[in-house]
Order: sequence, then structure tokens, then C-alpha cells
Amino acid sequence: SGGRYHTCGLTLSGGLDCWGQGRDSRLASGTPTFQYIESGLTHSCGIRADGRAFCWGFNAEGQLGNGDSFIKARPDMVATAVLFPLLAAAAPEVPKVDPLKAEFEERAAVRLVILDTVVVDADGRTVPGLTLDDFELTVDGKPRPLDTLDLACAAGGVDDPRGVRRADRRRPLPAGGQPRRIVVALDYLHLHQLRRVQVLDQARRMIEHGLVDGDEVMLVALTGGVRVEQPFTGDRRILIETLQRMEYDISLWQPSFAHATEKGFLRGLETLFEVLTTVTGPKALVLYSDAKELATDNDYAELATASHAARCKIYPVSAKGLDIPPPPG
Repeated sequence: SGGRYHTCGLTLSGGLDCWGQGRDSRLASGTPTFQYIESGLTHSCGIRADGRAFCWGFNAEGQLGNGDSFIKARPDMVATAVLFPLLAAAAPEVPKVDPLKAEFEERAAVRLVILDTVVVDADGRTVPGLTLDDFELTVDGKPRPLDTLDLACAAGGVDDPRGVRRADRRRPLPAGGQPRRIVVALDYLHLHQLRRVQVLDQARRMIEHGLVDGDEVMLVALTGGVRVEQPFTGDRRILIETLQRMEYDISLWQPSFAHATEKGFLRGLETLFEVLTTVTGPKALVLYSDAKELATDNDYAELATASHAARCKIYPVSAKGLDIPPPPG
């Protein structure tokens, strides 16, 4: 039975085995034995032969039925099980299948691996004009063939623009080798209400002065979920109008966005990466936030996996840095 990012199944003896994403203790395994199991979005339940029901996984809304709201890493018995004997009687029995006897063996081999590589010169600048012939790959000292090269920065490195206060002193940014897709996300869960105007103004300045022809920008609000305020567009006028609308949107100001855990923030980012997987090419996420350390190593690993699948690099921006005065001139 499959959930959102996890799956649970029964062995021939009725034992429990789960695999997939292990967040919220979804991957319980071992005893007790079950006759029937079913997985929800982030939790699972099973029924034993005697009709008792057990559940495990995420439990913030009390969906495990055990009388509390704590995550359960192991199957925990449901508090009320009046109707479960009827369900157990109707549940299909686990078929007994004799092991397959065959005089052959099955082998699995890895034929394609995706490698991310950054090539820089002695000054730390990305090297332009690379081709597949410029790379060699060895594994355990043995050469391996390379199939395809996908360049994410074909134009190479450019000088970082110097921050200036006066618009007439700004130099135009050089055009890159391919259009950029940039996601500008505001983390309303962690941005103080008084700082949100600063962030919106900074995002407006970036759109006015930090884009080149062909760039596309998506505007997103993280509020415990994902609100796509503006899909990808290269029209600066539409982007600036969207930022102005967000500044006066009562639904982005009225709530305090108070939260007891960071699950909503992490799931919002995961959902955003799922959306970005539908958009071709590399992307960059500029995340305005005041969040501190808020996840475990496993959470960061899962976010890294999701961002890699979406081909999206993350550039966090601390909103507190906006209080630093700009350089003179």
C-alpha cells in the first residue's frame, strides 16, 4: 500500500516491511504481524487477525487514533476498535506462495549515473567552452565511458557586480549563455511582519536591475504551504505589479503564521520542488528568510534530493542583512 513518499507491504508470514522516505517515522517494520495494511499520506495502519488495529507515522491531527498527537515510530494500538473485527474478517488473507525454484541467478547493474561537476580556474571562476572530450571518469582506477554533457553555465564566470546606490552608476549585467529561471520565495513563516516590506522592496530592486533579456522569474509565498503568486514570466512590469499586490494582500499580513514545528516549512519547500520538476532546465531559488537551524540532517538530505531532482540550486538570503546600510557612492 503506497502513501505519498513511502510504501508498506506484508511478507509471506504477515510481517511488516516499509520503504521510501523515512520522515515522521513512516517506515515502521517488524512485529506485530498483520492481515491487512493501508497507507495514508504520511501514516499507515494495519489490522491483526484478532481485529486489533495499529497505526504509525505522522500524528499531528490525531490520525493514528491512539489518543495523542505524537509521531509513532512503531505500530501503536488504536484506542477504539469496535468495528475492526468486521474489517479484519473482510480483509483478504495473505496468499501462501511457495518460493520460486529456478536454476538461474539475477544480477543488477548500474549503467547510468548522473554527476554534478563544477570546473573552476585558479581564480575560482567557472571555465567556459568545455566539451565532453575535456572530461575523464575513473571508478576504482578503471576508466568509464561518459555519455552526455549538460552545461548549466556555458558562458563561464563573470565578475560580481559592485553594489552602488545611484542607478546611473550601475553597469548592465552581461547576458549569459542561456536564459535563467529564478524563483523568488518569501518565507512568511519566519519573516517578521515589519521586515516583509523590506524584503518585497529588495525583490523589486532585483527584478528591476538584476535581470537580463530572456530571464524568467516566479514569485512564491511560503506560508506553511506554497502559494505561487506569479508563474514564470520575463515581463518585469507583471512581476513588479505582483510584488505590489503582495504588499497589500491582507491574507499575507493578517495571519501571524505561528507554528509549533517546521513541518509546514519543509513540506512547502518539497512541494515547490515538485512543481519545479515540471519546468525544464536548471533553476535557482532565492529564498528570503530569517529561519535558523530548523531541520535534522535527514531533513536536509531529503531537501537536497528534491532540489537535485528539480535541477534547482538554493540561495538563502538572510532578511536581517537588509538592515546593513548600503555602501557609499
